[in-house]
Amino acid sequence: MFRIILPLNEGYSVDSQQRNGKKPAIKIGDKKPAIKIGDKKPAITRERLQKILESMQKNIEYSTEEIAEKVDLKNSRTRELLKVLVENNKVAAIGVNRNRRYIKK
Repeated sequence: MFRIILPLNEGYSVDSQQRNGKKPAIKIGDKKPAIKIGDKKPAITRERLQKILESMQKNIEYSTEEIAEKVDLKNSRTRELLKVLVENNKVAAIGVNRNRRYIKK
């Protein structure tokens, strides 16, 4: 990790402010702790799976696009979530590839 301090003028210089007993106005290299998205993923996924299930009615077939539109997600992400629901026997997949439809169990 490298740290470079470029004073814009004498008033912004860290050295001059430290000599005057002031705290530096600009701290280069100080960062806020990053929010770990990985910690939030399971909760977000559970919410989205629940939202898909709530948007579907029993005995009605839905395409991926219809479900994606209802839950406001992209088709690719919706397809991934539907795959999880099929694996957990919450939703049944009917057909293959482009003609695949989903029905709530």
